[in-house]
Amino acid sequence: MNIPGSLHVSTADYLRLGEEGRFDATQPERSLLKVAPPSAFGFLDHSPAAISKRHSFLDVPNGKTLSLIGGDLTLQDGLVTLETELTNLTLPDGLVTLNEKTELTSFIRAWDGQINLVSVASPGEVPVNPQKMPDNAFERFGTILIEDTTTNTDYETLLKRQIGNVDTSGAGGGEVYIIGGQIILNNGYVFADTLGEPDGQGITVKATDKLELSQGARLTTQVVYNPSFDEKTTGKAGNITIEAGRIILTDGSQIDSTSQYETDGAAGDITVYANESLDISGSLSIQFSDGSTEILKSGIVSTTATPGKGGQITISTPTLTMTDNAVIRADTQNSGDAGPISITVDTLTLTDGAQIKTSSGQQNVATETGRGGPLTINAKQRVLITGDNSALLTNAFTSSEGGTIKVSAPFVEIRDNGTIQAGTRGDGNGGYIVLNVDTLYLEQRGFIAADTAKGSGRAGNIEIKAHQAISLAEQNSEAQGNLLTKTMGDGDGGQIDIETPLLTLDQNGIITSQSTGLGNAGTISINATELSLRDSAITTQSDKSGGGNIVLCTGPKIFCDAIAPPPR
Repeated sequence: MNIPGSLHVSTADYLRLGEEGRFDATQPERSLLKVAPPSAFGFLDHSPAAISKRHSFLDVPNGKTLSLIGGDLTLQDGLVTLETELTNLTLPDGLVTLNEKTELTSFIRAWDGQINLVSVASPGEVPVNPQKMPDNAFERFGTILIEDTTTNTDYETLLKRQIGNVDTSGAGGGEVYIIGGQIILNNGYVFADTLGEPDGQGITVKATDKLELSQGARLTTQVVYNPSFDEKTTGKAGNITIEAGRIILTDGSQIDSTSQYETDGAAGDITVYANESLDISGSLSIQFSDGSTEILKSGIVSTTATPGKGGQITISTPTLTMTDNAVIRADTQNSGDAGPISITVDTLTLTDGAQIKTSSGQQNVATETGRGGPLTINAKQRVLITGDNSALLTNAFTSSEGGTIKVSAPFVEIRDNGTIQAGTRGDGNGGYIVLNVDTLYLEQRGFIAADTAKGSGRAGNIEIKAHQAISLAEQNSEAQGNLLTKTMGDGDGGQIDIETPLLTLDQNGIITSQSTGLGNAGTISINATELSLRDSAITTQSDKSGGGNIVLCTGPKIFCDAIAPPPR
C-alpha cells in the first residue's frame, strides 16, 4: 500500500485536533472538528481494539507520518517501510509482535525519521509526540514484544548489514522512542544508525515494569561506513537511554553504541537506570559462512574504532548482577579515547567470568594512541568478584595511558581467581587502581594487580585506604601475590600504598612488587595500626634492575609467624 501523504490508523475512542478540536469515534455527534493536525489520541477504557497487518507493505513519503494506534498490534510476515519524519505506534494495553516464518521480513523503518512505540493499559491521552507525555499520564502501561520467531536467523547478515525489526538508520540516524509496562525483545533488533554527517538521535526506552532482551536481541546506535557517500561518516552515534524497573539481558543480547572503521564519528552515550535490578548473563555463538565463529557476550558496550571518542556508559541500579561471561565494556581501537564507565549501585556481583572493563587499542601499538577510559564503581553496600576471569579491568595497548579503576564501597570481597587489574602492553603508562573501602578481603586466589608486559610504559600504582581492615589469605603456590605490581618491560613497576587500622596476611597472603625486565620494581608503603603476618610475606624483587623499597609505619602491635618468601 503506497500512501501519498500521512496515514493514521487508530482504534482510539477519540482524536484530539489542536487545542480545542476533537473527533469522537464513539459519539460522533459530540465531535468538534477543527482544521488542525492531530495532537493526541484518547482512550476511555482498558480494552481498545487490536490492529493486525499480515503480509502487508505500508509506505508513506519522506517527511510524512504513519501512526498505528490501538490495542494489540501484530505485524506478521509483512513489511512496513516508513521514509518519514515521524512514525507513531501507540498500543494501549497492547502487544507489538514482529515475527516471520522463514526470513526477517517484518520490520518497521523510518529512514532518518522517528519511531514511537507506546503501550498503555488504562484510560488517558497519548500525545502525537509521546516524548512530551508525563510519566504519570497513565495508571498502567501494557506489553511490547519485538520478536523474530524464525529458527534459521541469518545472524551474519544481521551483524554485517545492520538490519533490524525497528530501524531508523539514515544519513543522520533517526530516533526510536519506546514506552510500556513490559518491553520484551526476543531475538528482536532496534537500530538507529548514522550513515552520514548529521548526528544520530538515539534510542529511548521506558519500561515501568521490565525490559528484557534475550536470544541475541540488540538495542544499538552506530556510526556506519556507507560506500555510497563521497565522504566519511562524521556524525556522532545517537545516545541510548534506558529507564526500567528491572532490566534483564541474556543469551548474547546487547545494548551498544559503536563507531565503525572507516568513519570519523564518535560513539553515543549509554545511560541505564534500573529502579530494582540489572541482570546480565550468557552468550551466543554465531557461525559465519567462512567457517569462523564469533561469541556474542551479553552486555552493555561502547566501542570506537575511529578517531572519534567512545561513548560514556552510566549505570544506576540497586542491584547489578553479572554472570556467565557477561560484559560491560568501553574500548578504543584507534586514536579516539575510550569512554568512561560509571556505575552506582547498592551491590555489585561479578561471577563466572563476568567482566567490567575499559581498554585503549588492540591492534597496532605504534599508531593507535587513544587513552583508556576510567572505570568508577560506587557501591553503598558490597562488591563481590568471584570465579575464573571475573574482573574489573583496564588495559593500555597503545602509547597513551590506560584507564584508572576507582572503587568505593563499605565491603569488597575478591576470591576464587577474581581480580581487579590495570595493565599496560605498550608505551603508555598503566592506569591506577584506587580503593576506598571499610573492609577488603582478598582470599582463595583473589588478587589486585597493576602490571606492564612490554614496552616502555610504567605500571600503575595501587592505592588502598580501608577504614576498618584488610585481609589477604590463601594465595596458591603458583600465584604471585594478592596485591601485586609487576614490570616485565622497560618501564618501572608501580607503587603499592596501603592505609588501614588492621592489615592481616594469613596462609600465604602476599604483597609484592616485582621486576623481570629492565624497569625498577615499585615501592611498597604500608601505614597500619596493627600488622599481622602468618605464613605470609611482604616483598620486592628484581631480576635485572633495582628492587623497590618497603616502608612500614605501624603501631605497637606487629605479629609475625613463619614469614616465607613468595613463590617463584
